[in-house]
Parts: sequence; structure tokens; C-alpha cells
Amino acid sequence: MVDFNFSGRPDGLGNRIEEVIRLDAICTRENQKANYVWNNKVVNRSYEILLTSKNIKIAENEIPNIPSKKNSVFSAHLNQEEIRSAAKNIKPNFNINFESSKKPIGIHIRGTDRIGKKNHPHFMRDQNEFFIYLSKTIALANQKRPEYIYICSDNEKYREIFIENLDESITVIQPICDKSLPTEYRDFFALTLCEEIYMCSKFSSFALTASLIGNIPLISFVLDEDVKARYKALFRYELDLPDKINIVFKDNFVSNYQAGKIETSSKRLLKKFKNAFKSIL
Repeated sequence: MVDFNFSGRPDGLGNRIEEVIRLDAICTRENQKANYVWNNKVVNRSYEILLTSKNIKIAENEIPNIPSKKNSVFSAHLNQEEIRSAAKNIKPNFNINFESSKKPIGIHIRGTDRIGKKNHPHFMRDQNEFFIYLSKTIALANQKRPEYIYICSDNEKYREIFIENLDESITVIQPICDKSLPTEYRDFFALTLCEEIYMCSKFSSFALTASLIGNIPLISFVLDEDVKARYKALFRYELDLPDKINIVFKDNFVSNYQAGKIETSSKRLLKKFKNAFKSIL
């Protein structure tokens, strides 16, 4: 039996899943069930329902003749254990895994729509600030040198730049799933299967909620006490990496950026040139 309706936010996948996690935690505490109305009113933020939750029915419409609750339901204080326990109840209704149960480091690059909104605590000031986070993420990955890495990004050119600058000992892998699966679902649930997630951005609810569902560490380059209190993730902070950009950019990208701020290295490009030359012979 479902006890009440709750109309969800018409936002991105990460924000919606955050609401489902919190609602599941409250229902567990109150011994209730809820109908979460999946809000697709915004055209460019419309998603299929491809996940389930233990205490939540996720549907496109309200159930008639039962009460509705609003955001005030979230005023209840939830501790970290309640949030983490509820997050484990979120499951995809499709199959996804990495070959041979590999556990890569997950990289979530969030740039395009998180740049340039003034005075918002979750937004980066400009592209320069974003590239600082990108450079730090690359530096950390190359320092740790995991065997496998999974990279998802809201912009393919940022993913290419990341791979271009990775240590040659690191292998980039992809999840195994149906090719028709929407990209956002593939990226999200692939991140939940990783060993830990590097949040390559100032803030991303997508990366944060994926870390909660996977019950894995979330590595951030920014210590934000409000975000820490809100999400209750397994945060680990990397605050000592320098605030400088040290990235190799492809030639066709340098013209779109201030090349004077870039400290480059030619090692990987030189290897690619040698390989290309060998293929000609």
C-alpha cells in the first residue's frame, strides 16, 4: 500500500535520485511507502524511468485518493547511516557491469552547464577554474596510477583531453550494457560500480549520488561544509594539489583557450607520432 504522493523536481538525474534516496530514508523511518512522481515537464531534462527503490514507487503520475506531501517532508534530519542505507535500495532495472567484475576508478567530468553562473556556490566562475579541476583530477589519477579507469563526461572533448594526459600504464575501460541504454543511465550506474569516484568539478549531484548508491568514496577538490552536511557521502578531500593548469591540449582546442596559461608536456604526443610513423612504414 502506498501512503502518499510526492512530486519530484524537474531537474537532472542526480537531483532526482537524491530526492528518491532521501524519501526512501524517511519512509524507512516512518514505516511508509511513497509514490514519487517522475517530473518530465522540462523538455531538455526528460528521462525514462529506469530505476527502482525499495520503499518508493516511481511513476509518471500521482495515485488518486491518497494525500500528497511537499518538500517540507525533507525537513526531518537524516543521519549518514540512514542516507547510506536508503541509497543501497536504489537499483537499475537493466544489466550493467564491468568485464570480470573489474573495479575501476570512476571519473566524472562536469563542465559545460556548471560554468559562469555568478554568485552560485555550486558553479565555477569561468572555464579557467574548470580546467584547474580537470588538471587536478588528471594529476591525482597519474599519481595513484590505478590499473583501470572509467571516464564519463558531459562533453566528449573534455574526456579526450583527460585520456590524452593519462599515464600510459592506465587502461580506460567501458561498462558492459545494452547499447540502447540512455547515456546518462549508463554513466550514472557505471560510476556506482567503481572503486571510488573523482568529482572533476566544483560540485555535481550526479557524482555525489552515484557514490552514495555505490557506497564508495567520493574524492573532491573542494571542502564545502554545506555539501558535506547535505549529502553525507563518504567524502575524501584532495586539497594540496596546486591550482595550476598542466594539461596537453590538442592543437584544434588551444585556439579556443588562453594558451598562455597552459604548461604542456609532449611525451604522449611524441609517442603517438612515433606510432603513426611506424604504421606508414
